[in-house]
Amino acid sequence: MRLFVAIDIPDLLLQQIVGLIQQLRPAAKARWSPAGNLHITTKFLGEVDPGQLPAVVEALRSMPRGGPIRVRLGGLGWLPNPHSPRILYLGVQAPQSLPDLHTATDTAMAALGIPRETKPFRPHLTLARIPKGCQVVELRQAIAAIPPAEPVEFEATTFHLYESQLQPTGSVYVKRERFSL
Repeated sequence: MRLFVAIDIPDLLLQQIVGLIQQLRPAAKARWSPAGNLHITTKFLGEVDPGQLPAVVEALRSMPRGGPIRVRLGGLGWLPNPHSPRILYLGVQAPQSLPDLHTATDTAMAALGIPRETKPFRPHLTLARIPKGCQVVELRQAIAAIPPAEPVEFEATTFHLYESQLQPTGSVYVKRERFSL
């Protein structure tokens, strides 16, 4: 089973983000994230043997946490960069407690034999995946036409273990477990 750990977006903000996606969707033939797939990934575990699930849950339950995290969402960007975009994202800013959650999760999973992250932690909210060959000129114009918005904030009090189930229409994310921060 494919697993990852993530922080959910509150419903009120989620609806605003879905509205932004609907506004931008006509500008590119990208794979736009459905509302149910919008989250902030703190650790991608990858393929995990289903028999290891109880150990993963126990490790997440036992790891240190620093309490609720104040998260700020704002600003659109491109990964890996604006010249070769593969992902359109909404920026995430948070105090050190968010990277600390990532590090604690990475350490807890490494103890179970799940590989550590090799790339630096870069929190973001994926709005769209840009397929190879997809032109983004109109999407860039649509983004430029949107009036600048003030960043929005929320307090994350929980995180979740998700299973990513691959379907012909794309991934479906199923919450397997909830944890308090």
